[in-house]
Amino acid sequence: MIDKQELHKIFSEMRKGNNSQFEILYKNYNQLVYKIAFSILKNKENSEDVMQTVFAKICASMIFWLSNLFALSSYWA
Repeated sequence: MIDKQELHKIFSEMRKGNNSQFEILYKNYNQLVYKIAFSILKNKENSEDVMQTVFAKICASMIFWLSNLFALSSYWA
């Protein structure tokens, strides 16, 4: 089950640079992502690849967002 309030809290904390929230996100939602992928693909290995790709993209997006935030803050300082 997706808890929208929990996700909002996790992403809000991640935007602040709290990296431990990514672990919580992964722990709480990796099986859900896997199950959705498996229901579509019907293949264990491909579903695991999809799950890993989803979380890698979330991580990369947060790194990109934070690096831009820090770049902008140093520009305006």
